[in-house]
Amino acid sequence: MAAGWHFACAVRERGGAIECWGTNSFGRSVLNYGQTEPPEGEFTTVSAGYLHACGLRTSGEITCWGRSSFNRTNPPTGVFTQVSSGTTYSCAVRESGEAVCWGMNNYGQSNAPSGTFTQVSAGAWHSCGLRDSGTVECWGDDQYDQSNPSPGNYLAVSAGTRHSCALSATSTSCWGRRDDQPLEAIAPPTTGVVTDVSSGGGEGGTAPGSPTPTPTPTPTTTYTAVSAGGTHTCALRSTGTIDCWGRDNRRQLTDVPTGTYTAISAGNEH
Repeated sequence: MAAGWHFACAVRERGGAIECWGTNSFGRSVLNYGQTEPPEGEFTTVSAGYLHACGLRTSGEITCWGRSSFNRTNPPTGVFTQVSSGTTYSCAVRESGEAVCWGMNNYGQSNAPSGTFTQVSAGAWHSCGLRDSGTVECWGDDQYDQSNPSPGNYLAVSAGTRHSCALSATSTSCWGRRDDQPLEAIAPPTTGVVTDVSSGGGEGGTAPGSPTPTPTPTPTTTYTAVSAGGTHTCALRSTGTIDCWGRDNRRQLTDVPTGTYTAISAGNEH
């Protein structure tokens, strides 16, 4: 499942067919370049960008569709393990671990560094990759430090518009900024141990003469997946519920559904 810029795509469990829905709408103009019309065939994953999308076939080959400017729909040949579509470019990881990008390169976002990676994420004008060692490396636009990752070992990384986030075994880290707010606006919720000191002894306190209750710590919040969107971020808790933080201009935080899920993808404003 992948949320892009005002459209989304998903791979069906049976048959591997891709389905996409939505359009790119800005005011009265609707930008439709076929980004919601995927090709036939069997795929394992899909990634939705801006006016284009790319899918990884069961053969390991990549097929892209939608707007073709900057050659964003012309992926390199070969066998790949993962693909990620950004605004006007895309990146992928070869079977050998080499990261490659194609499309627009005005900020160097398509200049993937040498070495081997296990995952790559294409954002708006910057990209991030997860190396075999667990460290994160980013390249491209760095106006808001979105390409300056926090040090550490991680399990996954996601590049958004002007910020990035990465998931470690114990925490979620974000760096960069939102359009109109500092770093704190895209920081994940507090994940430290929270104590509950309520005792039920009267209205909001302990009954007179009672011993002070021992705070009971609750488990630390842990996430299994994180996705950086346009100006917000969403993460999947280990319990299957969803947390989102950041900007709420399109109710991307207000309308977070209840229930349990197995995957999460944040688009531009949804």
